[in-house]
Amino acid sequence: MSDAASDVQTHTIRLELVDEPGELLRALEPISDAGGNLMSIHHERGNVTPRGHIPVEVDVSCVPDRFERIVDSLREAGVNVIQAGAERYDEELVVLLVGHLVETDLSDTLRQVESCAERVADGPLAVGAARQRREFERAGPPENQIRDDRGGTVDASGDRRREGSARDRAADGGPAMSGARLAVIGAGAVGRSVVELAAEYGHTVTAVADSSSAAIDPDGIDTAAVLDRKADSGVVGDADADAALDAEYDVLVEATPTTLDDAEPGFSHVAHALDRDRHAVLANKGPVAERYGDLRELEADSDGQIRFEATVGGAIPICSTIADFGAGHITAARGVLNGTANFILSRMAAEGLDYEHVLAEAQDLGVAEADPTFDVEGIDAALKFVILSNVLADGDQEFTLDDATVDGITDIPGSALDLAAEDGRTIRLIGEATPDGVTVAPRLVPDDGPLSVTGTLNIVQLETTHAGRLNISGRGAGGPETATAVLSDVSRLTE
Repeated sequence: MSDAASDVQTHTIRLELVDEPGELLRALEPISDAGGNLMSIHHERGNVTPRGHIPVEVDVSCVPDRFERIVDSLREAGVNVIQAGAERYDEELVVLLVGHLVETDLSDTLRQVESCAERVADGPLAVGAARQRREFERAGPPENQIRDDRGGTVDASGDRRREGSARDRAADGGPAMSGARLAVIGAGAVGRSVVELAAEYGHTVTAVADSSSAAIDPDGIDTAAVLDRKADSGVVGDADADAALDAEYDVLVEATPTTLDDAEPGFSHVAHALDRDRHAVLANKGPVAERYGDLRELEADSDGQIRFEATVGGAIPICSTIADFGAGHITAARGVLNGTANFILSRMAAEGLDYEHVLAEAQDLGVAEADPTFDVEGIDAALKFVILSNVLADGDQEFTLDDATVDGITDIPGSALDLAAEDGRTIRLIGEATPDGVTVAPRLVPDDGPLSVTGTLNIVQLETTHAGRLNISGRGAGGPETATAVLSDVSRLTE
């Protein structure tokens, strides 16, 4: 082995990116151009920094001198590098002072702000907001405010004040900020989370429907009251459920349960929105996996567009990463995209338990459904990889679930995991999507490899033509997690 090869080390770089298309690719290009070997990327949209940016952690393998060139290249390209190895970098803090400033001596105030900024910058991003609160409690005077990146203000006590809706700001004589009107179809865990979180993303919910009722208000529904009513009585409102489809909205959010074959009623909901020249964002996998070509044809005839990040990996930005690179530059996607199956296999391996025992445990914990067929037979994972194959094929070919080769985990004995462990390996339900097709089946993977994620975590590996293999992991399910992907799609459509 050469001296250069023996000096190769793995370094971690922490970045902060604006959540806009192309930003991840812009950050990765200098690494690749400088000769760094990308080992993994952790990019979780649901984890937002106090400045409203997306934290990204990149592991790079290279010799020390090359690592320094990589960091310099990133900073020269304007990428916000927070930490490279053990070295932290200064961060910019923009301060807006409000009050009688012309005849006021601000020297003491500015010294306190500068001192506060230095102390905040020393701490980890995860605790930045808490430290800002403590520091500004001392900062004063109370009329001074700091405007944050999410359109609100932090006053002297550190409390963030929400600016209100765009309609409220316009009524108050202030500038109206951009935001979409949403009609949310489906009031399960994802639909309810979208309704609950929409305002934080600057959007207004004008309609929400469950299977039997709807709540509609063109000026924006009272989301807290609607969610409380759903919890108490099982319905969201007094209107007919179908009336939500004809409400005033800019984006329809399709969050009804996934169905196969004709993908109804979700497909018709999206078709109705596109026919009205409205956008549609899907959390429902059925229409995208089973009728992808039909959706694209409807989209082509409409002024509306469709997005479906949430159908694949919950909060993990898989589709947006493929869009950033371009489908033609991704040759394959593989990984673990079902948390229930992964939880079961992880527990079987760790505890030496059999399948039936761990399944019952998962059902008691709420990780597995009462009828777990969709998950343990590999159907859910196959639908997700079918969607990825359609994205990678980029219109050259269309895939459905019938085109996938699928094997589940129900026949895996505990002894198979024991034998795998003796060889330093384990078993995971691995899916693979290429422009040519889809496979989902239990596979042996290295016990210490990136695909051996445990519990309900998900991971996808993207094979790229120029940037090597990218590993993107995070929470692949859950109401708030999936809602972040939905609302990020909404924001992209309405920017």
